Amino acid sequence: MKKLLLLLLFIPLVFSCSGSDYDTTYILKLDTTMANPQSLVFSQISLPDNNFTISQEEQTFTIKGLSSTNDVRVSLNCTCFTKPHTKDVLVNFYKDQTTTIQLTKHLQSSQGCSLEFTVTYN
Repeated sequence: MKKLLLLLLFIPLVFSCSGSDYDTTYILKLDTTMANPQSLVFSQISLPDNNFTISQEEQTFTIKGLSSTNDVRVSLNCTCFTKPHTKDVLVNFYKDQTTTIQLTKHLQSSQGCSLEFTVTYN
C-alpha cells in the first residue's frame, strides 16, 4: 500500500517537470526586400497567439506559445496601391532552426497585387 501511495505521488512530479513544445521559442524571419516600397508596404504578421508589426524589409521575430508547429497559418497584412491585402502562408517550425518567409514574386495589376512567397528552413 505504501508503494502504491509513493507511486501515485511520484507520477505527477515526473510529468510536471517535463518540458513541452508550447514552452519552446521559434525564430521566424520575413524577407520582403523584393517589394517596391512605393506600391507594396507590409504592416503586420499574425499567427496563432502572436501578432507583430512589420517595420523593416528584413525582420526577425521570436515566436512563443505554439500549440502546433506543423502547417501553421501565417497571415501577412500589407497595402498594395493603397488597398488592404492579406496573404496566408503555411509554414512549419523546427527546434533550433529559423523559418524564413521570402517574397519571391510581386505582380501588380488594376485588381491589386499577386504575391508569392518561398519558405525555407535553416
